[in-house]
Amino acid sequence: MDGTRSSRRIWLTLFWLTLCVCVLSAIACDRRPSENALPTPADRLKPALVSLSPGITETIVELGAREQLVGISDYCELDLDPRSAQSSPARVGSALTPNYEAIARLRPDLILASEVAGNQLKPLTQLAKTVSLPWLDLSQVTSSIKQLSQLIGKETEGARLVTRLETALSAQPNPTAQRVLWVLDLGDSAQNETWFIRANSLHGAALRAAGARNAVPDTITGQAKLSAEQLLKLDPDVILIVLTAQDMSAQDLNAAKARAHRHFSRFSPLKAVKNDHIVMLHHAGAMNIGPGVLRLIPALSHALAQVQLP
Repeated sequence: MDGTRSSRRIWLTLFWLTLCVCVLSAIACDRRPSENALPTPADRLKPALVSLSPGITETIVELGAREQLVGISDYCELDLDPRSAQSSPARVGSALTPNYEAIARLRPDLILASEVAGNQLKPLTQLAKTVSLPWLDLSQVTSSIKQLSQLIGKETEGARLVTRLETALSAQPNPTAQRVLWVLDLGDSAQNETWFIRANSLHGAALRAAGARNAVPDTITGQAKLSAEQLLKLDPDVILIVLTAQDMSAQDLNAAKARAHRHFSRFSPLKAVKNDHIVMLHHAGAMNIGPGVLRLIPALSHALAQVQLP
């Protein structure tokens, strides 16, 4: 009788031990992340980043932190090697119109954006740490790159990039170099307005580094546009137009050139019009405020070198 009871106790003990093992295994499996699930912040070795600025995205890639980007703005341009197994970051709107749900699903550790007016970025702070970086002229960009590189643990790379930017963009043109009006937008034809690149901007520095003088050398804080009267008085040696689309066929380029010539043909007294010194340059992503401006300098220099001033 005692032997029977002992056997029952042994079997019951084994039964409960087996049941506990099964339950614990099930719990462990349930907690194990699926292959498609994003790791939680606690599981990550490096901070996961969402960038809402093309210039910041470009800088993160340049610093060697491409794999940390889990989300980028709709306006960011990011080359992805088709041979790479790495997936492209999710598109999450922009700094002005962020897709909050999409960002929340990514569970980022850090959200980065260029400085915007007011408290438009405040709702993002409910999702993750959000840092707003001033990102307009050379001094702001280099200062922000230093801060960004510290945030993502790339201080050495950041210092090197800042040195490259400061060295390249501090170059000054010859005092007798051609006076170039870099047109940003042809504006409203009915109003005859011409928008242009400020001398006190990152791209203004790139124009100087390319060996040209800005036809509007003054520091401008307001809208950078010229009326018809101002344009005629300015009378630049060269009018430069940079096309930034990723893909442009020869037909697209010719159509853009024709539109530019039609726009400026109304200002026939201009030297640039009379001498046919309207230069058209296609450089994808040229207006991004990031390290890509370094690759823009030789393209600008080459395009402007084709112009022979009288």
